Amino acid sequence: METLDSPEKITTQSAAGLSSARCVYLATGDEAELVDSYLAWVSNPVYIVLEDRWNPGLYKSFRGAKRGDSFYCHKTITRFEQVIDNIRDLDIQFGATWTQAVFVALTYAEQREENWERVSSDFNRFMAMIRKRYGEVYAVRIWESHE
Repeated sequence: METLDSPEKITTQSAAGLSSARCVYLATGDEAELVDSYLAWVSNPVYIVLEDRWNPGLYKSFRGAKRGDSFYCHKTITRFEQVIDNIRDLDIQFGATWTQAVFVALTYAEQREENWERVSSDFNRFMAMIRKRYGEVYAVRIWESHE
């Protein structure tokens, strides 16, 4: 983590983002422009800059994961490698009426900011219910958002 001494050292840049690329594509139908926009977006890394609330004026930055870039891919693959290591010895039979492995995605119908405030507690409540019913369960959490 890099420590920044002053806000003057922080460069902000308005990112075009994928939602604006989507809007342009829907308006023009230009697939080449869409691909170019995506490649430009994915090639620029994202950094998160936070001000230390206990030391005002002190800023810290770290690399953020953004879907599609190498940092995101590395983080996601690392998590799934842990899953693969844990399921190697499972007796997985396709078409059976029971299973030792299941993939579940927690999805909210509406895109609201308060979903981020409750996703962790909702997930924990869901896992508690599953553990109460089925016993020991191994889970991998990956929080993702759509613009």
